[in-house]
Amino acid sequence: MLKSIMNWLSIPKSGLVNRRIPKSMFYEQAVFSKQEKQIFTDYLDSIRIIGLLNQDVMSAQPLVSADINYTDISVLLVQIKDMEKCKKISKLIHKSIPYPVLMFLYNEEQVIVSTALKRIHHVKKSESVVDEIALSHEINVNGLQEADQAFVSKLHLETLPYTNFYRLYQEIHYRIKITKVIDFTGVYPVNLGAAAIILQRLDQVLSLSEEIKKLRGQLSTEKNFAKKMDLHVIITIQEKQLSAIIEQLKEVC
Repeated sequence: MLKSIMNWLSIPKSGLVNRRIPKSMFYEQAVFSKQEKQIFTDYLDSIRIIGLLNQDVMSAQPLVSADINYTDISVLLVQIKDMEKCKKISKLIHKSIPYPVLMFLYNEEQVIVSTALKRIHHVKKSESVVDEIALSHEINVNGLQEADQAFVSKLHLETLPYTNFYRLYQEIHYRIKITKVIDFTGVYPVNLGAAAIILQRLDQVLSLSEEIKKLRGQLSTEKNFAKKMDLHVIITIQEKQLSAIIEQLKEVC
């Protein structure tokens, strides 16, 4: 797995680290609840820092202000026992580390890539506020599909903007977010310059998909025939709307 990730990113030798981080550094923190500590104990196998991207490694400039601190990016490899726990584990790790992290959560077959946009906590300066976490869809590393291959090629450092570390990290974040497009179109967007529009359409698709899922759940338990027919009609209408938005999504990709 380490070799695959290294190939995806092409981290310069001067940025390679490969050092194990004890789990206790995370779950022994006072900010973790008992339940959160249990998640680390039960579902997390190991955490390694495999790379550190800073000004000594690449030509991107640090960006520091009263709100943000982007002077470097740590690359973590996180082995977990249950991919269903990716969202919770990634959130806990991002919350624990105040600086930017590019995280690869994996088991023997799948990888999920994660980032989190953060800003400085104005009261506790050594901590950060996590504004948004991005999680890619699941990538099967034993047989990369064409769409996933297109995505990982866009993680290569040479394809990213080097203006500053904030801009670089933000671009990785957006490239991860739009992997969800693959689940609806079967392709990874080529037109990365239209990321804002793609994400807008994707949010509409995800929201409507979730609404249809809820309606189907109601339909499966509804006993009244008239109400079941009403739900059928609503679902049909929303499915047509969903198909239309997916077509719009394909057009901007």
